[in-house]
Amino acid sequence: MEESVEIIIYLGAGIVVLSLIMVLLLNWKIDKDTSYLSYLFRKDNPLASNTSIVFDRVNKDSFVIKVYDFWLKCRNKNINDTLRMYVYDDTTTLRNITLEHLFGVYKELNWCMSIQSSSNQCGGREDVNMSAITLPRVVSVTCTNTTLTIR
Repeated sequence: MEESVEIIIYLGAGIVVLSLIMVLLLNWKIDKDTSYLSYLFRKDNPLASNTSIVFDRVNKDSFVIKVYDFWLKCRNKNINDTLRMYVYDDTTTLRNITLEHLFGVYKELNWCMSIQSSSNQCGGREDVNMSAITLPRVVSVTCTNTTLTIR
C-alpha cells in the first residue's frame, strides 16, 4: 500500500517537472492563454452565461448620469463607442424618457456648458439625437464624432 502511494507521488511530480520543461522548450506564452481561460469563465462573458449579453441595469436617474459620463469620455478621448444598458422605471411617475427630460436634469445641474441642446435652451449646439424611450427597455447610446445617438 505504501509503495503505491509513493509511485503516485513520483508520477505526479514527474508530470509537473515534464510540464515545466515543455513550457521552457516550446516558449509557451502562459499569460496569453491564462487570460483567455479567465475570460471564458468570467461572469460577464456571453459564452459563460445563459444569456447572450449582460447589460448594466440602471434606473432612469442613473441613466441620465451615465449618458453624461459617456458623452464626456467620448468628447475628451475623441472615440467612437457604444454603451448599452437596461433602463427601468422604479416609480410610476415617468414611463418615458425624452430629450426634454434629459436636458431638464442637465439644466438643473448646470451642465449646459458641456453637453448642449439648443432646442431645449441648454447651449447652442445639438449634442444628442434621441426620440422618446418607453421604459423598461434596453437602450443603446452610440457616440460618433462627439454626437450621441440614443435608441
